[in-house]
Amino acid sequence: MVEKACTVGARVQGLSGRKELADDEGMLFVFQDKKIRNFWMIDMHFGLDILFINNGRIMEIITLPKPAGGEIPACLSSCQADQVLEINAGLARKLGIHPGDRLTERRSDVR
Repeated sequence: MVEKACTVGARVQGLSGRKELADDEGMLFVFQDKKIRNFWMIDMHFGLDILFINNGRIMEIITLPKPAGGEIPACLSSCQADQVLEINAGLARKLGIHPGDRLTERRSDVR
């Protein structure tokens, strides 16, 4: 199940402040344009795999650790993306998800 973040406010809030994320959950950030994306871990309580997607294809996966010691982990994609999927850190590897894979949508999986 993924929650869509389609508005500026929803994208800014993201998963900040949540205590946990189940392995069958994620947040999909949907943008109207394709460009290099910058993500940061403000007020996060767990690490994330950040999947940068362009035209339905995963282009890059970056893992950011759980913030510690006042640090705010951040990343900048090396490719243009029109969508970004956040899931628990290490889950992409565990599920065998790699750059080049295609993203598919089932209506029952989107909130």
